[in-house]
Amino acid sequence: EKKEKGKEPKNTGGDPAKKTATFPTKIVDEEGFIAWHKTDDTFFKPKGHVYISIECPQISNTPHSVVLGQMFVRATDESLSEFSYDAEISGLSYALTLTKKGLQLTVSGYTHKLHVLLYKVLERVKSLSVEKPVFERLKERIVREYCDTKRHQPYRHAIYFQNRVLGAKRFALDTVIEAARKIEVEELETFASTLTTNTDVECMVFGNFTVDQTKDMVSKMKMILKHKPLPPSLRAQLRCVNLGAGETYLCQRRGMNEADVNSCVCALYQIGGETYPMLAKLSMTCHLIREPAFDQLRTKEQLGYTVFSLPISINGCWNVLIIVQSPTKGAKYLDDRVEAFVAKYRKDLEAMDEKTFQSNLASLIKKKLEKDKSMGQEASRHWGRILFKDYDFDRREREVAELKKLEKKDVLDFFDRYIAISGTRSKLSTQVFGKDRLIGGGEEAEEEKVKQTAEGQQKGENGEQEKQLPPVPEDPAKKVSIGDVEEFVRSMNLYPCFLR
Repeated sequence: EKKEKGKEPKNTGGDPAKKTATFPTKIVDEEGFIAWHKTDDTFFKPKGHVYISIECPQISNTPHSVVLGQMFVRATDESLSEFSYDAEISGLSYALTLTKKGLQLTVSGYTHKLHVLLYKVLERVKSLSVEKPVFERLKERIVREYCDTKRHQPYRHAIYFQNRVLGAKRFALDTVIEAARKIEVEELETFASTLTTNTDVECMVFGNFTVDQTKDMVSKMKMILKHKPLPPSLRAQLRCVNLGAGETYLCQRRGMNEADVNSCVCALYQIGGETYPMLAKLSMTCHLIREPAFDQLRTKEQLGYTVFSLPISINGCWNVLIIVQSPTKGAKYLDDRVEAFVAKYRKDLEAMDEKTFQSNLASLIKKKLEKDKSMGQEASRHWGRILFKDYDFDRREREVAELKKLEKKDVLDFFDRYIAISGTRSKLSTQVFGKDRLIGGGEEAEEEKVKQTAEGQQKGENGEQEKQLPPVPEDPAKKVSIGDVEEFVRSMNLYPCFLR
């Protein structure tokens, strides 16, 4: 159920008496520049939000350009600090951030003067100059922040390794740190002068703005940027590694912080490209396992405080992710406990009565249909669809329509196909080992024996009560150990480019 390319949802206008939802309308559609507009018809406040995506893929081509991109954003913020302070006092704010495709600018606040801040930031983006002392200060700060990344929680390191394995544009941290230390001010100025020469721009103006006001703003934006369209051959192609069916991939790494005793596993089960029937099954599956996963792995087995499960999209490819971090167990043991939970929950799901299933389904549908609590929340939701370039502004309603068709058998089949041990599932287990933990062996084998002999006594009201942990099922899948990440990515098939 894919929406036709270029198809735009009908805008029913801003009449609050009408019950039909209204969606952003495309008001400019030129090569290299697309603009959307939506008048606020819910909150009726004299405020607005302007989102601008500036696609310049050269910003993430190399570790050197990634650092230059970070420096560019920091230097722009630094040069605007006095102006933005005055704007903030007047109820206006902006955020300039890096994305996988380039830059994103968000400007929010009272509509009367919002355009003043917008133009000022765009002018600075277009013609940034940096003094040497400012550059050296920002460079020192960025190098320090990159180095501090090594002291982050192990689960964040596991996600970093995972994203590199799946082909998300991530470079080795040490390579980025080395590039940051070599950056010179002249390189930043050259980078800034050419950054927006060839680019594709897409924007949305949302809030207390008319169509004519929006068109005037768009015209001024184009005058400031003076850019040429990005050649199709240079547009970013964000793709994801296609994990083989029936295979389990192991990415086992030592923690970046050698003093941290915590170990972590990120168990990722790859689903694939997006369709509305798939999204409904994925949403329901993750809704069902969230609390049982926490209860089993955190409360009953007491593996650690960091336990959560969620659906996650990596370059448009959907996955189910279960994360467990523990100060007392090794990463392989944690992965085994996740597999034991999956096998146990498969039985619980099969035994679930229809009333319980329908109650959970109704709860999920209610959550999906919750009204936006603020103008910013509604604007962000619409902008997300523009950023992903599917323009499915009625996404919530379409997801709910599919959810209403769901039966327990559909979810069970989905679970068997993608999550439970089978010849069809694709799993990536990213394991980060803490201090004094041997990677993939040693004490891990001893922990397995302890586990199988009913480790984990629980105190009941009547004293010590021994409780057998759910057994770890046998996984006959082919195990693929990942050494060199870049070589692995080059050797794998990739999904099509889901994000246009």
